[in-house]
Amino acid sequence: ERLAWKTNGLLQGCSPETSVAMLRAAAVVLACALQGVHGCEVVECEEFNLISQDEPSGDSYYFGECTLPSGEVILVPDEEQARQYWSGDRLVLCINRVDATEAPAQKGRSIGSKPIWETDSSIQLAQVETTVKLARRFPPTRSLTPTESRSLIIIRVTYTDSEPSCSENCVISGMWGSERINYGQVQGSVSGLMSSSSYGVTTWPQADGLVVEVNMGVAVGTVDGCPYSTLASEVNTKLQERGIDPFSFIHREYFLPNNFGSCGWAGLANVGCSPPGSILNPGRCWSFIKDAYPTTRAHEFGHNLGLLHGGEGTYDYGDNTAVMGVARAWKGFVAPARWQIGWMGDSVVSEWSDTEEVVMLRTLSTLPSQLRTNEYLSAQAYCDACESFGVIGGYLWVSFRAPEDSSDYDADLPSNMKNKVFVHNLRAWNYPYGRGTERLAVLDVGGSYESPASEHAIVFCSFSNGIARVGLANGIAAKLRAEAACNGQTLPPLPPGMPIPRPPPTMPAGFLCEDNCGWSSDNDCDDGGAGAEYNACGYGLDCTDCGPRVAPSPPPSTNTASSPPPSPPPPPPPPPPSPSPPPPPSPPPPSPKPPPSPSPPPPPSPPPPSAM
Repeated sequence: ERLAWKTNGLLQGCSPETSVAMLRAAAVVLACALQGVHGCEVVECEEFNLISQDEPSGDSYYFGECTLPSGEVILVPDEEQARQYWSGDRLVLCINRVDATEAPAQKGRSIGSKPIWETDSSIQLAQVETTVKLARRFPPTRSLTPTESRSLIIIRVTYTDSEPSCSENCVISGMWGSERINYGQVQGSVSGLMSSSSYGVTTWPQADGLVVEVNMGVAVGTVDGCPYSTLASEVNTKLQERGIDPFSFIHREYFLPNNFGSCGWAGLANVGCSPPGSILNPGRCWSFIKDAYPTTRAHEFGHNLGLLHGGEGTYDYGDNTAVMGVARAWKGFVAPARWQIGWMGDSVVSEWSDTEEVVMLRTLSTLPSQLRTNEYLSAQAYCDACESFGVIGGYLWVSFRAPEDSSDYDADLPSNMKNKVFVHNLRAWNYPYGRGTERLAVLDVGGSYESPASEHAIVFCSFSNGIARVGLANGIAAKLRAEAACNGQTLPPLPPGMPIPRPPPTMPAGFLCEDNCGWSSDNDCDDGGAGAEYNACGYGLDCTDCGPRVAPSPPPSTNTASSPPPSPPPPPPPPPPSPSPPPPPSPPPPSPKPPPSPSPPPPPSPPPPSAM
């Protein structure tokens, strides 16, 4: 466009629009040629989006969407290719068209779960060969205001024989009213949830919202495939004909009938179209909803803000304690999601140190202004070796969730998830898209978690009055050190390579179990007993390495019931006094470990009693 402006008048007889289009095409062909790309199709993406397709089963698909100036939509099924660009970018792509069988293999999915291009054969797919970016239409300019207010148009799409399962009252009450989900305690709304989880930073005022209905004038059975984009274009045109501009709102929400075409998903949204703290550009964000749960709407708005899913186990969004998970009940956003999009500032997050410590965590719903000195909402540690869903690197997060009453959205958490310490992994990510979170552990008092990929350990010491004491440690013997911190103790630092000390187990009578030898706790059994590798310690004195030993049986008694024991002899006279003895010599250091004994001798029997 700048080139067209500078060369104004060179293309005589052409309108400015034609000049721009011709120069764009010439720049694209030249760029492709310079990069050595031949045989690819050159297309212009008037708008690009990263899209999340959310399946009811707990699976998901991420793909790119390129909308051409003609309105044609081409999908990029390769997630990693699609993640290179931001939602809203204007791109020129050199592509090769592919069919569904040539699309990249998806991760493990539930039976019956399919990406959208496998449910609609008319959808066009492409592999990107190279890309020339013409414009980043919405740069990451940060807003200077501490709070933000978002506008929303809610569009109920109806047909002559079908309508969305969420009525007009349902969409209004779910967004701004008071809805109870599945007989839960919380009577909430999507707007209330967003305001609560963001600590008042992000709001969706009802005064900035509009609810409309658009009837398509045909039966829903006439819908072929899953033409979500075509439908949105037709709906937008109908609204504009009525004098309503849907692009004047920051968020557009389309409610569809459950039997709309072959679409199997529950929700669909573009990702990272308007992260919190950025300049809010109208017309950028959209989502499609096919059920009546308000938490589905909150989930799709989370995608608009830049969040991906909250996973657990093998499911990409299987964390039932996360809004970005799959459970329908009310609950707040998890701590790492709040931090990623700027709702939770660094000042309320404890940075995990290299030494053991006890961190005081308030319940996650606590307002930052209510924190006292040395109290935090969460703790964080960088973990470059953590791996989750194929992503290496990220952050370990620790938080405490103890809802006090039904005004807390966490009050509808499952009963076994309340008053617990949560451990999450926030996968490594780049603005404006997250990579999602994974719930690693839920701890009760006394419970602990040790990261298998790093030397981090967490111990839930105790809690009272909405405050949890959590022991954190990093490095050698991290769990033992975190436990010691919970008890107000500090273990001496261990040099690298030193075996981790472990207290011997408590043994019942009749067993020997001590660690009283120069070779104790070196991962070799050195007490000379059965199975020992060495005979360097006394029998039963290397318990950590050898385990408990059966104590030798005492000698049989010589006394009988018919023969009482004789009286002891009189004591001998005391010895004459002697000068003070010299101090005993210092004990010699342990001798070098002898070579392994192929058949270690049994322990010697005690000597027979002396004759009386």
